[in-house]
Amino acid sequence: MARPLGVTHARVSATARAFAARTLNLAPDRFQMKDFSNASFPPETIAIMKVALDRAVASLPDPVSAAHVQAIAETILRTAKDGERDPAILQRMALMELQILTRC
Repeated sequence: MARPLGVTHARVSATARAFAARTLNLAPDRFQMKDFSNASFPPETIAIMKVALDRAVASLPDPVSAAHVQAIAETILRTAKDGERDPAILQRMALMELQILTRC
């Protein structure tokens, strides 16, 4: 897949880990995510993923566990890596997958 010229891409694993660590008030070295080192996104996509994550977490009842936030973030990263850019769909996919995971 060709990258657009002139767009700065961010390494998702570091960006997601740092964002989630700030959101959860955890030290970045204590936050373990699945490997997304081969994924990179332009800043616009990262902003879309942040919106989806914020909305998904806000829709959960308090208290929201770190494990739930991590599962949501991983689903959003994986779904965006597959090409989805609609924040509502990213949010919905993450919440649906979280619902399936918590029933197992």
